[in-house]
Amino acid sequence: MLAYHRRVGSLDGVRVLIVDDVPENVASLAAAIRSSGGEVVQVRTNDEALEALAAEPFDVVVSDIAKPGEEPGTELGLRMWASGQRLPLIHFVARVDPDAPPPVGSVGVTNDPS
Repeated sequence: MLAYHRRVGSLDGVRVLIVDDVPENVASLAAAIRSSGGEVVQVRTNDEALEALAAEPFDVVVSDIAKPGEEPGTELGLRMWASGQRLPLIHFVARVDPDAPPPVGSVGVTNDPS
């Protein structure tokens, strides 16, 4: 099996907002961003994300789609758009239903990260 690894360029100065109701789920992502020079702010809800976006500048938002007891992460994109936020939004989900349609507003969806 061939291991796939590509070094990503520096993320110096890149501000990333991560939205997940279980911060431990994205600890490795946050650590990777920080180790590449990026800045990370983590919040738990879509409301907290919108508050953070209104308070300080970010370059990209990464959000869990499925947050039990919370509106879905896909709703965050709609709310961002309605509030004038035009940032890249990356969704992720731990469990994938291969038969489910892509989230509304998605440019692309994959279950194969290679």
